[in-house]
Amino acid sequence: MGNVAVAMIYLNGMVQAAFQRRSRLRKLLDVKSRQKDPRLAYYEKAHAKLDEQYHDLKRKQSIAKFIYEELQLSPWNLSGDFIDVHKRAIRNQTMKLTGIGDPSGRGEAYSFLREEGGRGSKSSAAVDGALNAQIKKITGTENDLRKLTMKQMASLLHSYNVPSKDIEKLKRWDR
Repeated sequence: MGNVAVAMIYLNGMVQAAFQRRSRLRKLLDVKSRQKDPRLAYYEKAHAKLDEQYHDLKRKQSIAKFIYEELQLSPWNLSGDFIDVHKRAIRNQTMKLTGIGDPSGRGEAYSFLREEGGRGSKSSAAVDGALNAQIKKITGTENDLRKLTMKQMASLLHSYNVPSKDIEKLKRWDR
């Protein structure tokens, strides 16, 4: 699957580059046609050629996308993704909720495909450090909000100038 993904990224880049070349030449062609340039026929031929190349690459991209999606839906890939996420409990991995792997085709079921952005490549120390930084950003302290006592939460709310009578009314979750 890795080589196919790399090929898709390469092909997407080729399509984007062809689109940009075609767009730039189209703008130049518009300028030259207003100027009544004698080389206008050459610009038109070049634009036609770039347009043909762009549409050929788009066709190849759609074929490659179809093949890539079919490979993702193969039984061995679906089983492997499910096992990686649920049985092995690899960190930060999730299943897709919608998309090509939805067996109902209407968004009424869930997919067994792994979410692409959910691959866990960070070490646990880096993840824990990021979590601690996020906690400090939220609370202004090293304490995890979930582990604070009611008194500690009241003290924290006092530091944000919340009146005591309002704090006393709040339940744990609201604090």
